[in-house]
Amino acid sequence: MFYNDILPAYVAFGLTKQDVLDGCPKELEYVFKAQKLRKRMNDINNWELGMYIESAVATAVEHNLAGYKARSSYVKEPFSETVEKREDEKQLKDNNKLLMATLQTWATNWELTHKTEGKGNG
Repeated sequence: MFYNDILPAYVAFGLTKQDVLDGCPKELEYVFKAQKLRKRMNDINNWELGMYIESAVATAVEHNLAGYKARSSYVKEPFSETVEKREDEKQLKDNNKLLMATLQTWATNWELTHKTEGKGNG
């Protein structure tokens, strides 16, 4: 079983027979985790590639069928940059909300501390 099933799996991950025989099972567990991570990253890359191809095909088909009325366009920037921009915009919005709340608090505190007794404000 070891030489037919387990050893070939580790060798496929890039380890030598000696690495497997000398390593403890806990160390070898990391190899499987790394392989799962590589597979996940590969799946994500393939999905993104499919999205680029879909965008290209859809744009070409629409422009061929609709002619000058076509509205679609190929993606203008990589998806990863779009995600980063969205995260940056969200952070900026959050910072603006915090700033506005702070300024509102300061204004309220100033009004309370500078209120004139007995005289109408306004």
